[in-house]
Amino acid sequence: MGGFAEEVFCARLYAARLAASTGRPDAEVMDRYLSAHESRPERAEALGDLARLCRVEGQRWPLAYLFARAAARIPFPSDVLFVEFDWYDWRALDELAVAAYWIGAYEESAECAERLLAGGQAATGGAGPRRTQSRVRPREARCGGPRGRLTPDPRSPIRDPPGRGQRGY
Repeated sequence: MGGFAEEVFCARLYAARLAASTGRPDAEVMDRYLSAHESRPERAEALGDLARLCRVEGQRWPLAYLFARAAARIPFPSDVLFVEFDWYDWRALDELAVAAYWIGAYEESAECAERLLAGGQAATGGAGPRRTQSRVRPREARCGGPRGRLTPDPRSPIRDPPGRGQRGY
């Protein structure tokens, strides 16, 4: 597929989403998301959607964790075409919190959830805020109560999403 790199990425991403929504086999959908990511590795959307697919469709928690962690490491891109701000603001970190919880990485899950809540970046509406808060409570139970705000470990793969001022608007 030729053309402007951002257009190629978007075409592949939307083809993957269409394949997922029409019930194509998971292997085909995953291959399409990976193809989208390979065409534009500086974008988080394909990896985030792949993490969500692994979480929702097959409860493949280790894979969901792997893809969400990679998506959460990607900084806001310099691209201008159809950048989905939510993936860089909160969605990748939210997917990581959920996947980390289900693989037993409760500290990492709680750290992600606390960062989302502290930054006001929890999903608005729906189950987002409740789900985010539910990631903090198990850590409190397992680790002897709340510890106040966490100071991020500099070795942590989790990064603070850029503020709106860093996007140029």
